Amino acid sequence: MVSRLMNNSFLRILSVFGFSLLLACGGGGGGTSAPPQPDLRTTWGAAVQIGYASNSGAFRFRFANPETLNPTLTWNQGGYSGYPGFSEYINGVWTKPSFPFSGTSFSNLQAIGDVQGNLTLIGLSASDIKSATRKGGVWGPVTTIGSTTITALDWMEAYPKAVLVGGSEVFVIWRKPQSDNVYKYDIFVSRLVSDQWVTDVIDTGTDGFFRLSGNPDGTAFATWYKGDKIFISRFSSGAWEASKALNVVADAFNSMSAYRYYLLSADGTKAILVTSTQLDGGLHISSYDGSQIQETVFSQNATADLFFSADIASDGAFVVAWTNPLNKATYARVFDGSQWGTLFQSSGYQVGAQIMDKNTAIIEMQSGDSLVVSVDWAAGSWMTPKALITSSSVSNAALGRTKQRQWLASWSLSSTSSSDPLFVIDGNPGR
Repeated sequence: MVSRLMNNSFLRILSVFGFSLLLACGGGGGGTSAPPQPDLRTTWGAAVQIGYASNSGAFRFRFANPETLNPTLTWNQGGYSGYPGFSEYINGVWTKPSFPFSGTSFSNLQAIGDVQGNLTLIGLSASDIKSATRKGGVWGPVTTIGSTTITALDWMEAYPKAVLVGGSEVFVIWRKPQSDNVYKYDIFVSRLVSDQWVTDVIDTGTDGFFRLSGNPDGTAFATWYKGDKIFISRFSSGAWEASKALNVVADAFNSMSAYRYYLLSADGTKAILVTSTQLDGGLHISSYDGSQIQETVFSQNATADLFFSADIASDGAFVVAWTNPLNKATYARVFDGSQWGTLFQSSGYQVGAQIMDKNTAIIEMQSGDSLVVSVDWAAGSWMTPKALITSSSVSNAALGRTKQRQWLASWSLSSTSSSDPLFVIDGNPGR
């Protein structure tokens, strides 16, 4: 469940490049004409405006909770309000529930729902990490999980990250600078157990860059940088296991690669890390099963940062999409659990990737300021792109999914104010 962020200035550079498909799906040769094939692309509904999203800062808007009852969309509202935007997708309609927090400043909201329909909100109020849980339609008290320090240079890296574990427990990973060295951080994971937050110290003296993934079987994985290594720990049987250093190639302090690496898992048996490095210009897919690392490298011969997205399905299949900024081309592949599918390649800039199962995935792309398209992976092939929006100036976009097998897409349109109009749309896959 993943929304992805885009850099406005970079997108405007892309506006000079037209959209042209280089390779989208398998094609036929000569001979007798084949019977018409069904259109397996997503059928999108009508877009509706849901609010206004900030057009500055690291966090724009994000989808969450693809495997629970009601997916959510959260966003920063910028000049329109000191509060984040927050909406739930219930029976095909975006609703605006009550907001439990008070105060003049609240940001980086995350909404984590469980399989019983309960919902926990986590966000920042100044340096405090706040939370509140709704059960049976009633909000409980606002509590403080801990305190952190956010600076303008931290971008996304300093923000807490929340996931659902075992269908009912909310986990939050966060950092706190050490008192004697503000450039080193202690890493914590807080767990909401029986309406109380229980906090574990994962490691001390780290370089940050933490990630967290939660699984339906009650396990979780956490990763972070320390020195020139990525460390990993698994949560199982109610406790965190001893951490291990992974032999994973990544640029720890590269401005883009550091915050755009992904940790994926579907259960407690395996974790997938998606990293990139300028050392070989490649995108690295590393599979960790508790004892060893297996790695696949997609070499792009890039001397600049790769921009990439990734998502994993409950069956363990995952999709990876990446953009090489040197040739302004986007690539994507699906791993079905045993082998890689065909490579997708097109001009443009990817903004998100989602997957339901090994046969059903989608990526969202932007080419220029005014064209956003979806590209479906269906029945082992990439389909031709389908336009989502072809007018006005798109400033940001995001992609999500629902437990009921629907895709969700969102985008904001550039305006002259500090906040941009925010739109949402849902779609049904063609298979």
